[in-house]
Amino acid sequence: MTTAVGRALRSLGMSLGLAASLGAVATAQDSRPVMIGGSLGLTGQHARMGEELDRGLRLWQEEVNARGGLLGRKVEFKVYDDQSDPTTSAKLYERLVVQDKVDLLFSAYASPIVFAASAVTEKYKFPMVAAGASAQNIWERGFRYIFQVYPQPDGQVRGLLDIAKRVGVKTIAVATEDTIFTKELAQIFVKLAKEQGFDVVFYEEYGKNPSDLSPLVLKMKARRPDLFFGATYLPESVLFMKHAKELDFNPKIYSFTVGPALDDFVQTLGKDAELVTGTSLWESTSRNPGSAEFVKKYREKYRSVPPYQTASSYAGMQILEAAVIKAGGFDREKLRDAMAAIEMQTIFGPYKVNEVGAQLAKRAYVFQIHGGQRKVIFPDDIKETEFSYPMPAWSSRK
Repeated sequence: MTTAVGRALRSLGMSLGLAASLGAVATAQDSRPVMIGGSLGLTGQHARMGEELDRGLRLWQEEVNARGGLLGRKVEFKVYDDQSDPTTSAKLYERLVVQDKVDLLFSAYASPIVFAASAVTEKYKFPMVAAGASAQNIWERGFRYIFQVYPQPDGQVRGLLDIAKRVGVKTIAVATEDTIFTKELAQIFVKLAKEQGFDVVFYEEYGKNPSDLSPLVLKMKARRPDLFFGATYLPESVLFMKHAKELDFNPKIYSFTVGPALDDFVQTLGKDAELVTGTSLWESTSRNPGSAEFVKKYREKYRSVPPYQTASSYAGMQILEAAVIKAGGFDREKLRDAMAAIEMQTIFGPYKVNEVGAQLAKRAYVFQIHGGQRKVIFPDDIKETEFSYPMPAWSSRK
């Protein structure tokens, strides 16, 4: 009896010791920060947008850590500079997965870069929310681990064409940078414009990071379009407007992607930015749940108004957080399934994806710059002002 009791007690002691040891390991693991990695173009062509995406990450990080972290663990970021280069970004995501062994990933900015990086994450079956890309060829490869926050490209240009139709635009000129997102968007714009009866009198692609677009502007001027559409990033949109003034190019509507949606556009051009239209995926006046609070915190921290790039970055983290909670942890397959199934409202708008992870629910805005401020003019149910048409000729401006 005594021997049996002794053996039982010793066995119980060993079990308790093993349990305590395992508990200590689990506690140590649970106390380790959740490491979320990714690359951003902190230098190069997309440096300004990279800065804004980083701000979105940091605002979300402050909030989630203030409420106890992600599943009780503090969140940290490992951010690499991809120099706005797709090849560099792909190498960095390989490093994040293989060497750094991060728990979660955030996405880079710009479709060409996300296209390259997502090939790596797909190889390792590592789910990623794309908070800064919309080119549909990203989602036409049969991939299962990349999920879109932005609206699909056709949804980004239909509003502008609707406005153009209302005011009687007949002819359109289009210029685009020869990269994945801009070129795809420009081609979709041209296709939809022709289907709606517009006459596309000019179309041209130009190289990355141009220093002089005046020959292109002169060719467009000769065609005398009612509307000019530039599928551009910030530097090129500013450059177009400077050349337009110098060369007296006077379409009735100037419209761009990306560039005018940043305050830098007005800050650089001043009054020459007035009445330019642009496509935006979110504005600070948005009525989405939590949007007003996000804008308030951004203003307090950065003393300015957040552009849509920051809001999409923050929303991407909201989606990732919801997926982790739904999955109950960081298992990649469970996270992938959660990202595919979740339907939710973010500060950026609704999130719902199709079977390949492409966004179904988000819509884009069209704005016009009035008094140095972006004012939504489409959709009608949320517009802030009426569309001013036509733009005055350069010679008549004060």
